[in-house]
This record gives sequence, structure tokens and C-alpha cells, in this order.
Amino acid sequence: MGRTELQDAVPMTVGQEFHAFAASLEAEIALLKDAEKYLYAVNMGATAIGSELNTPRATRPSAPPTWPS
Repeated sequence: MGRTELQDAVPMTVGQEFHAFAASLEAEIALLKDAEKYLYAVNMGATAIGSELNTPRATRPSAPPTWPS
């Protein structure tokens, strides 16, 4: 039996290992789902600081107002 930080190591079953791995994955999935909401706001891209310059006219109504045109 090995030692961990001056304590006897506790034997674990394979089932316990997989349970710990699953719990870790569940926590990471929850964090990713929480972070997902911040990805919804995407800038229009290829504009001069959101001023609608060089944007196709069809996309202008979908852009939120940021600068006076």
C-alpha cells in the first residue's frame, strides 16, 4: 500500500474512479453551459467600430444601434 501526504492511501474501486471522473465532467459541463450565454453577443465584424461603415444595407437593421449613422 502506498502513502499519500504521510497518510495511508485509500484503495479505490474502478467504479469509484469512474464516478469521480463523471462528477468532474458534470461540473465542467455546467461551467460550459454557463459560459455559453456570453457567446450569444457577437459583433457584426468588418465594421469600423460598429459604425455600420462598409456593411451591406441588408444587415443594417439587424445590427443594434451603437453609433449615430
